Parts: sequence; C-alpha cells; structure tokens
Amino acid sequence: MNNSNVVHGLPINGKHNGRPAIEALAGGSFLASYWYARPGSNKIGKQVDQAIELVGEDEIFFLDNGAFTAFKNGISIADDAAYLDGYFDWAADVLKRCPQAVAIIPDVIDGDTADNRRMISEAIGSGIDAERLVPVWHLHEDFDYLKDLVEEFNHIAIGSSGDYWKVNSEDWKCRIAKMFGFLDALFEDDEFAAAYVKPRIHMLRGIAVMDAWEFDSADSVNIAVNHNAQKKRGEDLDAFRARVETKAKNGHGYADPKLGTIAEIAEEIAAWKLKRIAERDAALVEDNIINFKAAA
Repeated sequence: MNNSNVVHGLPINGKHNGRPAIEALAGGSFLASYWYARPGSNKIGKQVDQAIELVGEDEIFFLDNGAFTAFKNGISIADDAAYLDGYFDWAADVLKRCPQAVAIIPDVIDGDTADNRRMISEAIGSGIDAERLVPVWHLHEDFDYLKDLVEEFNHIAIGSSGDYWKVNSEDWKCRIAKMFGFLDALFEDDEFAAAYVKPRIHMLRGIAVMDAWEFDSADSVNIAVNHNAQKKRGEDLDAFRARVETKAKNGHGYADPKLGTIAEIAEEIAAWKLKRIAERDAALVEDNIINFKAAA
C-alpha cells in the first residue's frame, strides 16, 4: 500500500444509506470537469462545492478542462476563447477555496507540441499560479517535450492518444514503459537530478492500471457510473470504493517525496504572496518617510 491518490470522477448520483452518494467518498480525491459545470450545461450541480468540503487533507481535487469529453463529441475547446476564459475563472475560484485543488491545463488531444505549448502559455497568462497548474503530456507526443515539462512543472498528467488511445492495450503498455524508462534515464544523470525533482505523474482514465505502474494518482468514473449496478450485485458503495482503492494502491508512486502534498504547496504559495505584500508595503512606507523628510 502507498500514499498514491485514487481520484473519483464526478458527478456521482444516487443515495447511499439515505445520504447523497458523494458523501460516501469523503476523505478521498475527486475530479470535476468544467464541461459539466459550465453555464448552460451544469450537470454537476452542487457537487463541486461538496467535493471542496469532502476532499481529504492529503488528497487532490483535480479541476479538469473538459477537453476529453469535448473531443469525444467532435469538439475542440482550444480555439473557443469564451470557453477557456470560463474555465480559468471557474478554476481560479475553486483554487482559492480549496488548497488541495489543481487545474489541468487545457490541451489539444490530437494536437502537436506547438498546440499544447500555446495552451500552457494561455494558462500561465490566466493568472493561476504555475505550481497549481498541471500540463498534459499525450502519449503520441515526443519525449523531448516531456523533458521540457519535467523542467517546467512538478506535476504532469498523462493522456492516452493516437496509437496509444486505448488504456492497457499492448501498444499503450509499451509506450508507458518507454515513458518511465525515459524519465528514469533523465534522473540517472546527476546534473539533471540536482536541478529538478521527480514530478507527480497522474494517469488520466487510469485507476484500473494504477497498481501496475508508478503513477502517483489516476482517475476514472468507475465508482460514479457503476455503484448502483454493483449494489444490485450485492456490493454496496463502501465496499466497492474499498475494493477499487485497495487494488489501485498496491503500486507505488514516482514523485520525489520532498514535493509535499498539494495542500502544502498551496500554503507555501499563500505564505510567499503574503511575504511579498508585506515587503512591498514596507518599501512604500520607507519611500513615504524619505519623501516626507525631503519635503521638510
């Protein structure tokens, strides 16, 4: 068993022991997609607010941009300025209220490196702290781009794409093995290892394979979609969750432990901002004193 995060996709509907089913996931990790929270198509209801209250102290609340769902519907969000602005505003609001939250940078699933670099630039330009942004490296993209992301971010999501679209196919497993081999080779270089830390690796749609690889976290909607059917088979939501999470946590993560938890990073950012504000205010006071003395 390890401290990896098993991330449950929302929304989850129905009841458990007379209470909303989401409450049975208390203390865990969540993923909410803006695709379901956006104005005019709010299928997620109050569950974002509930997840903020229910997420565990050392867990993660992923804010997903909805690119995958849009892609399955033949839609690209990459050039929809109104959608992107709405996502960044929504994510920024949740990030302020939830120290465990991180925002997945909008991505072009079948795009190239230039497309996704543009998305990173837009995300950073949104004003969200880079430490709370998670870029997506797609399995069809080159490893040089993955190296760039390791140098720029401490948290990277992996997206299945191209010839590696189907999670756990033979091609997918071969590509994932090469990815981890590439990462290991990077950090076997003493100079590189001294300059950078092993990032958190999140596998999108990957809970089912989490135990077989060094993923620090993975998500799926398995619990949300199937808990009612499992109940009819005699397995209630508590037992279903325990079984899924126990299997997923049989693996071990990749990240350097010194990264700390998501909440700890958020607290460090907040403390740094307060320090900068105090320094700025002190400098303004000093300038005013100097100006006053000069005028006298």
